[in-house]
Amino acid sequence: MFLSKLKKRNLALYYYQHFRMEAIDMKNMICTAVKQRKTVKFSYEGAAVIAEPFCFGIAANGKEVMKGYQIAGGGGSGWKLFEIAKIQKVEITKVSFGLTRSDFNAKENMKSVECKVE
Repeated sequence: MFLSKLKKRNLALYYYQHFRMEAIDMKNMICTAVKQRKTVKFSYEGAAVIAEPFCFGIAANGKEVMKGYQIAGGGGSGWKLFEIAKIQKVEITKVSFGLTRSDFNAKENMKSVECKVE
């Protein structure tokens, strides 16, 4: 019984550390793309998406998000809040994007911003 509980606890700890590490890696990758002004390609809720990442932070609803301008992929183009938990297979492309978009507001719908286009 004790060993079974210990195994479950270790397994839970492994999953927590593993998925937390993925979230940290995702944040670092997105912030790198933001600072370098490079588009990102990823899968979001099963659809392939290409977006210009403008900031990373915590949305008003408390979820980690990337605010980006979607330029291709499912759901059309425009400003979107992409929940980090729903992003998969993210990669930074070699395609750069401009300084900013005139309608960009880092604080809109955000509780806090950890990195943003300057």
